[in-house]
Order: sequence, then structure tokens, then C-alpha cells
Amino acid sequence: AGVNRDIGDLSDVTQAATKGTYFDQSRGLKDDLDDDGHDTVSAGASFVICVLGAKPDIQDKVLQELDEIFGDSDRPATFNDTLNMKYLERVILETLRMFPPVPIIARLIKEELKLPSGYILPAETTVVIAQLKIHKRPEIYPNPEEFNPDNFLPENMNNRHYYAYIPFSAGPRSCVGTSFPVVESLYLSGDEGPPFRVEYLGPYIFSQDSEV
Repeated sequence: AGVNRDIGDLSDVTQAATKGTYFDQSRGLKDDLDDDGHDTVSAGASFVICVLGAKPDIQDKVLQELDEIFGDSDRPATFNDTLNMKYLERVILETLRMFPPVPIIARLIKEELKLPSGYILPAETTVVIAQLKIHKRPEIYPNPEEFNPDNFLPENMNNRHYYAYIPFSAGPRSCVGTSFPVVESLYLSGDEGPPFRVEYLGPYIFSQDSEV
């Protein structure tokens, strides 16, 4: 939204807005949530649906998990339900690894930065970061072109670098959708998943080539 966000959390901004201050910041944060948050949800959920349709074995496991949670009930999903969607969560995380909604981000370095290699990046340099390249490094993710939800089992994540998985960027300037899309996708899949199967009519040809 192009506004100053260093003003506390959303509740602070909302309280300040009721007093007639920080209106632009409050509006900017609201627009970010509407635009960035929901856009990442729709893009990510679309990829999840495509993957489930193309990989019926994965879909079977997801539906089995949802059936264990909901049974014959048609009740809506709750937050507590999402905590039990362990396999579905791994499917969503793996989908975002292979198909991040925004595959490339850029950051402007305000101060000179020396990399561990000894290379120096001058101040005011724009650095382009390709999440796809990071997410497909074989030393981090074995067989990176293979869709494998087990990449996100706790034992496989424990020793992984914090920045080895950045579908929504990371740090203080990360996307507002960093965790929001995952939780909302769980709600979406939990509500819509059990009664339906997804069938993909074509061959599995999803691919992304990134050149920087």
C-alpha cells in the first residue's frame, strides 16, 4: 500500500483510527489484507486444487484425513479442526514450495552489505530473490521437482534454515499473507473438501522455469 507500517500491530492502528489518527496507515493495512492476503489465498488454493486433481493418491490421503475429522457431519470447519489437518497442511506447504504465488521478490539494500563469500553489495542496490531457486535446491529439498508433502514433517524441518522456505518472503517486510493463506486454505479445504473429489483431465505438466 506504500504506507508507513512501523506503527504497531493492527489493533494499535485500529484504536488510533477511532481517535482520528493514523487513518492512512489503517486504510493501507486494511487494503493490504484485502488485496495481498486474499490474492495469495486464491492463487495458492488454485494450485492446491490442481495438484489434488493431478495426484489422486495425495487426494485420497487428504480426503481420508478430512473424513476422520468430520465423518458424516456437514458442519463448517473450526480453527480447532485445522489443527488436526496435519497432512492437508503439509500438502498446502509443499504446494507453496513448488508453486509460490509470487515466485520472485526484490529488496532495496539501504546500507552496504558484505556477503559471507566476501562479495560486497553497495548501498542502494536492488537485490532480486527467486523463491523458486531456493525452494528447488536439492541440498535443502531432496528430489526438489517431486511433489512430496513429507518435506514438511517436523523431523525434516527441524534443521532447515529459516529462509529456506519463503513463499511469502520473510522478515519485517514479508507479505501480510505469510500465515493467513495457509490457515484460510485449511478452512476452505476443510469446508469444501469432504463431499467432493477433484479430477484432472489432462497430464501432469505443471512446470515453472525461473531465469534470473
